[in-house]
Amino acid sequence: MSDFVVVVLASIAAGLLSLSVALFLLGSERFSSKLIKYGTPFAAGVLLMIAYRDLLPEAIAEGGSEVLDATLVAIIVFFLIEKGFKSFHHHHEEDKNKQDDTTQGWLFVIGDIFHNLIDGISLGFHGFSMSFIDFLCFSLIFIDFR
Repeated sequence: MSDFVVVVLASIAAGLLSLSVALFLLGSERFSSKLIKYGTPFAAGVLLMIAYRDLLPEAIAEGGSEVLDATLVAIIVFFLIEKGFKSFHHHHEEDKNKQDDTTQGWLFVIGDIFHNLIDGISLGFHGFSMSFIDFLCFSLIFIDFR
């Protein structure tokens, strides 16, 4: 079998594993709340650590101090965007009587499937160029992040 077929099959298997875990979490509210409480900050911390320990020093070496200015501006802009979206999020009593629209939920699921497939394929191809331990660590990070 070619490497491409192996990567696609592994991505599909990982997607099915992710779907089965999501279905399990739908049935177990206690475990789901613990995973949200501890898993999400862990994944965010790992991604920030990778950015600050690996990507940022490399960018500074190539781009100089302008990279730090751009990083600071990006953090401030995205912080303000998040605060702006939270202030426009309102719940009204009249919205409770409306029937739920499930179309957006299915669009989210389909988009997430394609996102996971692309993540899996890119991780799979990148895995051929790194050691097994690094590949295993990146795989666990992606599983935790999902």
